[in-house]
Amino acid sequence: MRAFLAVVLVSAVLVGPVQAQVSPDAGCTMGTATGDRIFCEPLESATFLQFAQFEQGLYALQETAPDRIEVRVIGESLEGRPIYFVEVTNEASDVPRGEKLQIGYSASIHANEAAGREGMARMIEDLVRGIGPNGAELRPLLDRLIVNVWFPNPDSWATGDYFSASSIAAVHECDRSPVPLLDLPSAGYCSGFARENAAGVDLNRQFPNPGIIHTDHEPMHEPESRAVVQELRFGGNHSNLVAGMDLHGMLDSANMIRSIIPNQDYDLRRMVLAVDMLRTMEERVEDDPAFAEWTNVADVVRQAEGLAPCIEDPAALLGCPEPSDVHAKPMEWGARWDMIGYTDTGFTSDYLMLSPRSPTGGMGAVGTITEFAYSHVVPDNKYVAKLNDMHVAGVRQMVRTQMELALRMDTPVLAGTGPVGYAWTPERVSSDDDPFAYRPDAPAFDRDDPGTWSDFRQVEYSVSNLDFWSDLGRFADDPVVPVDITDGLATGELEGLAHFVITDRTLEAMSDSDVMELRRWVEDGGHVLLTDSAIGWLHRAGLAPAAKRIDTYLGYTDVQDWAHPLVEGVDWGARVTGEGPAIGIQVGGHYPQWVLEDVIVDTEVVGTTQGYPSLGRVLVGKGSVDFLGAALPTPVQEHAPCQTQCAGVDHRYGLADYSVSAFTYWIVMNSLGGSIEWRPLEAPFVPSYDFDPLDAPAEEAASAGSSSTPLPAWGALVAVGALAVLRRRR
Repeated sequence: MRAFLAVVLVSAVLVGPVQAQVSPDAGCTMGTATGDRIFCEPLESATFLQFAQFEQGLYALQETAPDRIEVRVIGESLEGRPIYFVEVTNEASDVPRGEKLQIGYSASIHANEAAGREGMARMIEDLVRGIGPNGAELRPLLDRLIVNVWFPNPDSWATGDYFSASSIAAVHECDRSPVPLLDLPSAGYCSGFARENAAGVDLNRQFPNPGIIHTDHEPMHEPESRAVVQELRFGGNHSNLVAGMDLHGMLDSANMIRSIIPNQDYDLRRMVLAVDMLRTMEERVEDDPAFAEWTNVADVVRQAEGLAPCIEDPAALLGCPEPSDVHAKPMEWGARWDMIGYTDTGFTSDYLMLSPRSPTGGMGAVGTITEFAYSHVVPDNKYVAKLNDMHVAGVRQMVRTQMELALRMDTPVLAGTGPVGYAWTPERVSSDDDPFAYRPDAPAFDRDDPGTWSDFRQVEYSVSNLDFWSDLGRFADDPVVPVDITDGLATGELEGLAHFVITDRTLEAMSDSDVMELRRWVEDGGHVLLTDSAIGWLHRAGLAPAAKRIDTYLGYTDVQDWAHPLVEGVDWGARVTGEGPAIGIQVGGHYPQWVLEDVIVDTEVVGTTQGYPSLGRVLVGKGSVDFLGAALPTPVQEHAPCQTQCAGVDHRYGLADYSVSAFTYWIVMNSLGGSIEWRPLEAPFVPSYDFDPLDAPAEEAASAGSSSTPLPAWGALVAVGALAVLRRRR
């Protein structure tokens, strides 16, 4: 009830006289005085888009401009409604369709979060007709781009519309709300949209992503999710999907927009491109006049709750962030847990951004999830014109930015690190030794048999968290090379290196003599980076008390010193360092977070976890040792609660090598003394991979290791010489 009262007050402040003057059944048609639009602007609308209205509008656009838009039906919903997939491009351009880059948008997979479909319907019309805030400017880009939009939950949209027979009960329930919304008729302003599909299933937990699958989810079970995956992955039309976004809504928030980088297996290049994209989006949203009134909203909500403004009470119940003036920002972005407070499995966004390491997924795009405040059950699906205007303006800025950056002619490269060696052992986590394989008696995946696309036995996989470093080397000026430690460090093996990395359990392969040899190297001016359980090296080397494991929801560190070089350039709300589901760690307090029990002098504590040091630097002689207690744990085939009773653990799509946040990439870059330089390209960047299990035999996929774009020639030549010296036994 408190949330409802807050939104009513927000509505009173933000809803202008336009809404009160428009009849509940008003709509826009071509040639009207409302701006010559098929889909009205939000401030000229009285309701959310009705599903039937939306269908008519799409086909009207296609009839008007058949060379600009194709409306296709890719399947039927549970109740038999069409699942629309819209492609917007310029069919008359000189660029062949197969060479065009593509962007993909999932619009309102949760039907009670209308912001995505509201924004994308207007954006489609903007692009097709060259109208709206940026339509004329962006329309020429369609010569080289295809914008794909799908609307995956038609049942819960249509049955929740204001005037559908099935929503009468919901409307009456809304009528009984004790505080009327501006004394306007509830029938025009309150709907019965549902989050799930008609079967009560959350479609945004249905997608085929690697890692452990939450026991409550059954991927690819519903016709809506199967239709989307079959179109994207098996339709043969979207191999050039370079960017994308999953559009959602949220409850009350300190920010109108919160964007999330999916913590899947983003390599360095895709992560840096995602961060650069989000920084651009944030600047544009802050400059957009549609968000000028947002600065008042957070405190209006708080006053309705009977609380002091954030600026006077930064620690109050609504969770206003510190510093206290940050609550006024219209947009914030970061890791999923940092932005919305939880994680899960089977997300659409993870599927779009995941590299294609399993037969059924992912699409390898660069993109985010975007959440819009007050586009949810708060405010009870009531139509508030100014809030919807912000939602639509936000979608427009997201699409504008992705269209422009998809065609950029430069790429990020890690420069200035000097040679990096990382401790290497041959152990990998493989389906060959999986004690809990999923349904071993089920049929094998067969790309020519649609019956196996969503129902097959455990896929083959071979993963290692050490592939993070080989992937990093693909996008670095200086060599990043494995140093085999299985037989001990050979004399002179550290010579020529500027940095040496020990990752998680690889420390277990190091003898005490190797530990002390490495300490002497640091004392002479070397630099070591330790991650996860490898921070125990500090204790073995006599530099710190013992390290210990704390199981946490996800890997994280609370930064205590934002001026420290290890967090330089982190200008977003950063706390999470790594996610667990993709690498086999169950959701809910099972992530292996490592901390130091205490520190000694000459230790610079940068971040803590539950009060213990988890990020920092130890000065040793002429050199230094950096430690990060959670980022690259070894992928696991069982989760903590099972121990030895794990039969039936579900990771049918295999495991990922790693699953880190943008924050971790910046810590690693800073620790290695590097920075991002932008280098010119001869053509726009398209993510590519060493293998795609959809097209390669499983044994080739397993032997190929991690999937990333190969080094450019100028980097590969440098690496070859270093590998000849350092890869003695690999």
